[in-house]
Amino acid sequence: MNTQWDQAKLQQYIDDETEECLTLEYKAAGSLSKEPKLKAEITKDVSSMANSAGGILIYGLKEFSDKDNEHLPEKIDPVNRIDFSKERLEQVINNIRPHIDGIIIHPVSLNTGANDVAYVVEIPQSTTAHQAMDHRYYKRFNFLAQSMEDYEIRDIMNRVLRPDATVIFSYETSDAQSHRHQYRLKVAIQNLGEMMINHFQLEFTFPNAVGFLRHMISLHSHIDLASVSGGDYLIAYRSRMPLFPKEIRNLTNELVWDYEVTVGNNLTLDGLEESGRPAKVEWTLYADNMKPRRGIVLFSELNEF
Repeated sequence: MNTQWDQAKLQQYIDDETEECLTLEYKAAGSLSKEPKLKAEITKDVSSMANSAGGILIYGLKEFSDKDNEHLPEKIDPVNRIDFSKERLEQVINNIRPHIDGIIIHPVSLNTGANDVAYVVEIPQSTTAHQAMDHRYYKRFNFLAQSMEDYEIRDIMNRVLRPDATVIFSYETSDAQSHRHQYRLKVAIQNLGEMMINHFQLEFTFPNAVGFLRHMISLHSHIDLASVSGGDYLIAYRSRMPLFPKEIRNLTNELVWDYEVTVGNNLTLDGLEESGRPAKVEWTLYADNMKPRRGIVLFSELNEF
């Protein structure tokens, strides 16, 4: 995660009133104890985060006790490193089965005492399901760790067997004048998973209210261009080569989708926004046996007017 952890960073969570969420949880110093019940709770919290989306556990930040603010950090609550060391925390976490690879524990020295620390635990999303010390499987749900159903456990265990990919839309500016901007649409496919993707197809719409300079889609047999209801363009791109794990494939030079926004058509786009029909790019990605992934990019994010 490449975050530099120090006391100032922890204080920022308090000052910014950063609320707990699926990937962030605060724990008071008393959560770290040699008592079997609390050791089991540590494995429950860590495994539930790995079984979900991964995230950060901070031991040494105390939440407010009143209901209105119970998921907000109230103050730094130092852990005595003599009473509970980083090595002891590692030993407790290692009771999780199977072992979770990639966990990083950051001891953060505090100015409240020579042995005062907080422990920031960075937990990656796992590719299988992990069991806490009580032999149960947990997931994160809102702010809590909850027991998982059998189908949820199976789903997590199959993560590594399914492809996982997404689409990244952006743009580059080729010309920018006071009344007219010219852009090229940038499109990339990212393989987020550990499996090679043999075949994928990307379909996306593009608003017809935008002025086009040129497109070269018709020159490629693996790219189709059509129009859909409302006149928007529909583009379908079929892969020709496998997509390797963690690879990002840039499609920009194949699509060559150049467009311009002028004062006139920007007013048209603004009118769509005001009418409740925002100009947008809607996309769907199909990849081997992955469930279709869908998303929306507002056109306001693809121009500088």
